Amino acid sequence: MAKLADTQQGIARMAQEVEEHWKNARLVMKSEELKFETNATGTTAQVINPKFGFANKQISSFIREIPVGWKSGKHKHNMEAIIMIIQGTGYTVVDGTKYQWKKGDVITIPPMAVHQHFNTGKTEAVRFFAVTTIPLMVNIGSFVAEQMENAAKI
Repeated sequence: MAKLADTQQGIARMAQEVEEHWKNARLVMKSEELKFETNATGTTAQVINPKFGFANKQISSFIREIPVGWKSGKHKHNMEAIIMIIQGTGYTVVDGTKYQWKKGDVITIPPMAVHQHFNTGKTEAVRFFAVTTIPLMVNIGSFVAEQMENAAKI
């Protein structure tokens, strides 16, 4: 019975540490703090991310922007992603299948699915907000990603 009590105390201690971690963590990112940077996958602003002082250990988020007539980088990763289109129109190719979308639509990207996003609009950049499980995969030591094509004009 002593082992069960020790285990329960250990769990309670860990729960207390997590609670303390969140009490001191950042909870809000202001829009004026967003910094867009361009890399192989496109132009992206990290939003909720542990590197900015947020306590999240399982999920993070970013905003991606795709200019008119452009496509994002083609890639795959072993994390899950949920994407909400906040501006623009276009489509995403997931494992060879094309999915049309517009402002307000939501897409999910399965783990290890090859995917790429395309802006088909004539006048406005596409912007989407994505939530991913990158921190979870990194924390358990199993994050994998492969870049196949860079972002470019269509």
